[in-house]
Amino acid sequence: SSDVRVGDQDGGGSIVSSYATGSVTGSASYVGGLAGWSSGSITSSYWNTETTGRPTSSGGTGLTSAQMKSADNYSSWDTTSVWYLNGGQTAPLLRSFLTPLTVSATSITKVYDGAAGTVTGATYTPASGAYDSSKVAGSLAWNGSGGAGAYGLTGLYASSQQGYLISYDSGSTLTIQPKALTITANNASKTVGAANPAFSATYSGLATGDTAASLIGTLQYYTLATRSSGAGTYAISPYWQTSGNYSISYVNGALTVTAPFN
Repeated sequence: SSDVRVGDQDGGGSIVSSYATGSVTGSASYVGGLAGWSSGSITSSYWNTETTGRPTSSGGTGLTSAQMKSADNYSSWDTTSVWYLNGGQTAPLLRSFLTPLTVSATSITKVYDGAAGTVTGATYTPASGAYDSSKVAGSLAWNGSGGAGAYGLTGLYASSQQGYLISYDSGSTLTIQPKALTITANNASKTVGAANPAFSATYSGLATGDTAASLIGTLQYYTLATRSSGAGTYAISPYWQTSGNYSISYVNGALTVTAPFN
């Protein structure tokens, strides 16, 4: 159970998958964060060394407030039917004391612009009774940083053990589609016998805040022109850069090779 506390666990017995967080005071010989004294077994149980005010306990493991929220410390607990790990916002909560709450929002489809998108049209459907906003903490948001892809809702958590067991409507999604991006090789020129110049390109369609460096890879160029190529016009073909956020089209430039003046 949560917030269990034992002064004297005499005659054996066991404490399993429990924790204590409340302030502990006492004047007896044995005062501890989870148990003052125990002759039984205490396993997979913890106490908050900060909120209890007790650095020691007869059994159990002392954790800081931050550590009490970490799911890693409860790997042996039943988090499917008994405990709710609450997204790392609080210590585990007992599911049986939480009221189911389904959160929905207006689905959004947009083209990648570097922003995650704003949640609108949120609705909260409790299993019974009226929705109590004071029992929900956090900020509702889309579960994504703004890159192309499909994202569900996230960000809310129960403010107390008597709060809500929050789930999100799977039909509420933010879909970010790749943005069209055109990479065009700039025209260039040289004379017969000269090395090819350094090629460059123009990017058309980058989202605000993005640059060529936001893409994966380094832009490369292909051309049939060499030092020994005769006068004429040769294609400059850019390639090699990719990104899940963009649908990239490549446009050739022209390399004009001229005969040297005599």
